[in-house]
Amino acid sequence: MTAAGLAADGAAQPLADSLLAQLGRQAVVGLSLVPRQGLDVARLAASLGQPRLRLQLEAGEAWIYPRLGLSVHSEDEQLRLLQVVPRRAASPLSRYSQRGHHCGRVPCNCLR
Repeated sequence: MTAAGLAADGAAQPLADSLLAQLGRQAVVGLSLVPRQGLDVARLAASLGQPRLRLQLEAGEAWIYPRLGLSVHSEDEQLRLLQVVPRRAASPLSRYSQRGHHCGRVPCNCLR
C-alpha cells in the first residue's frame, strides 16, 4: 500500500509496516478535498445534477447531495471544498454498531 507524494506529480511513498498495521483496520468516515486550482461549480453541477438543498453561508454557498453523501462548498462560483461521508458512516446503525452493538438482525429494531 502506498500514499501519494506531497506534489501532484510526486512519486508514491510506501507506508511503513507499523503505520499500515495501525491504519489498515480504520474505517474511512469522511473525506475532505480542497482543489489546488479553481474549478467552476457549474461544471460540477453538470456532472452531479442540481443539489437537493442549497445553504447560504457567511462566505459562499453549500450544496448538499444527501444520496451521494456529498457537500460542495463554493465561493464566487468556484469550488472551495468537497466533503464526502460514506453512506455507511453516516447511518445511525453504523454509529450504534461502532459503540459495540452487534445484535445481528437486519433490519435492527434496537434503535427505535
